[in-house]
Amino acid sequence: MRTEFPGRRAWHICHETIYQALYLGGRGGLTRELTKRLRTGRPLRKRRRRPDQRRPRFTIPGTPIDRRPAVVADRTRIGDWEGDLIVGRGNRSAIATLVCRTSRYLRLVRLPDRHAAAAVSDALATCFGQLPLAVRLTQTWDQGSEMAHHDRISRHLAEG
Repeated sequence: MRTEFPGRRAWHICHETIYQALYLGGRGGLTRELTKRLRTGRPLRKRRRRPDQRRPRFTIPGTPIDRRPAVVADRTRIGDWEGDLIVGRGNRSAIATLVCRTSRYLRLVRLPDRHAAAAVSDALATCFGQLPLAVRLTQTWDQGSEMAHHDRISRHLAEG
């Protein structure tokens, strides 16, 4: 609508407007049959908790990203790693990725059986154990439940 009718600002809508029309349903919205075609297939939106009502996810809290050493943000040294988890179709397979922030060297860590916290921490500890100590400085990971044992992995880091 923006490209075809640039002069009619009232006709310009964003994706959130479309989602609200789908999820409002019978109250002036569209039919619930259309929500089945969404990626999630949910008939209703999941409510999110407010930030002030969230509980800590881990028994041992990790270091917040804004508290990591400044040299990590500068990307001037090798050995600062970022990690993520790639989950396959139907949650049946998974691969952990480790990328060096400076060199962009990538390590793929196979998780053949499952991607629970214990399996991920064991696999990453093995992976870090294969690297020289000089290139095992820090790790940055998201707050997913698969990193609940992040403290076990940190033991294998030079700055851990």
